[in-house]
Amino acid sequence: MSNVHSAAGDENGNCYAAFIRSKEDNFHGIVESVDWKDSKLVFKAANAKNIQTPGDSRPLINLNPKKALTEGHVLIVPPACFHEPTDEGGCTFEGKTYPSRQFKNPVTGAAMLKIGGLIRGSKDCGRTLDVVGRYFAVTTPEEKTPKGTLRWYEICDFRENTDGTKEIEIRRYWWGAKNAGSPTLYSPDSYSRDGHLKPLTYVIAPGTYVNDVSRALPGGDRGGQRTLGLAPTPDAGKAFDFADGDAVEQAIGPDPFKPQVMRAWMWEDVPGMWPSSAYDVRNLGAASRYSVMTIGGGAVTLAESEMRQQKKPAWDNVFVVDTAATVGLNLKGDFADAGIKFH
Repeated sequence: MSNVHSAAGDENGNCYAAFIRSKEDNFHGIVESVDWKDSKLVFKAANAKNIQTPGDSRPLINLNPKKALTEGHVLIVPPACFHEPTDEGGCTFEGKTYPSRQFKNPVTGAAMLKIGGLIRGSKDCGRTLDVVGRYFAVTTPEEKTPKGTLRWYEICDFRENTDGTKEIEIRRYWWGAKNAGSPTLYSPDSYSRDGHLKPLTYVIAPGTYVNDVSRALPGGDRGGQRTLGLAPTPDAGKAFDFADGDAVEQAIGPDPFKPQVMRAWMWEDVPGMWPSSAYDVRNLGAASRYSVMTIGGGAVTLAESEMRQQKKPAWDNVFVVDTAATVGLNLKGDFADAGIKFH
C-alpha cells in the first residue's frame, strides 16, 4: 500500500536482485622472509594492505623492479574466437591467422582446446627459457583495469624465432587451465594485424601460486601470522626468488568466468499439450508496465562507447539464438504503435 521507495538510491522494491561487482582490493605487502623448506613466505606487518583478501590458487607476484623484464615491446594478435576453434580469417598477421584449435590430450585422449593468438616480443626484449613459470602482464595504460590493476598471466611456453624475436604462451582459465597464444585485451586497437602494428609495453615478473592462506588471514586459531604457503617455483633459491624487502601483490584473476544472474536448463523427454514457457511474465492488473525487460547500462551511442575502458558497447549482443527454432520471434498480439520499432 506504500510507495516502496525508502531512499534516493533504492530504485523501488525488487522481488529478485543480483548485483555483480568486480573486486580489485588485492593484497599488497613487503616480504620479511621466505623459507622453501617449509614452502612459506612471511610478510611484514607494516605496509600490508587488504590482508583480508588473499586466496588459494592465485599467484603472488614479485614487484621488485630489479627482478622484472621490461625491455622492448610485444605485439599481440587475437584469434578469430577465443573459445571456439573457428578461423574466419578476420585478423591476419604477416599473412597468417592464429585460430583456437581442438587437439587430443596425449595422456587422457580427451579433446581439448588450445586458445589461439600470438604474443611476439621484439628482438631486444631479452627473454630466455627461464621466463617459463613467471608471469606476464601488459602495462600499456589502456590495458590495465579501470582502477589501474595489472592482469597477470602465467607463462607456460617460450620459443625464439630465427629472426631473434621471442614468443610466449600463457595460461588462461576457462573450464579448466588452457594454454593460450594471447590474452583478451580491452581495446581492439591494442591488437596488431597486417596494416596495423601496435607495440605494447609489458612486464614479466617472478612469482608463484599461493596454496595456504589460513595463517595469513586475520582471526581464527591460526590466523594473523602473516604467513603465506607457496607452491614450488623454478626461481626458488636463485636471483629472481622472493627476498627481504621485495614488494609483492596477489594477482586478481585475469580471466573471470563471469557469474550468470539466472540459469534455466531443462532435460525434458516427454512432450506436453500446454505451450509452457521457460519464463512466464504476465500483467494481470489494471495499470500498464513500461516493459517486460529493460536492458541498459554503459554508453548509448557508439561514439560514447569509445570512452569506455574496453572501447566497445556494454553488450556484444542483446539477444543470441544459437539453436534451431520453429519461430525466431513470434509476434501475435495487436500493436498500438509497432511490432518492432527502430529509433
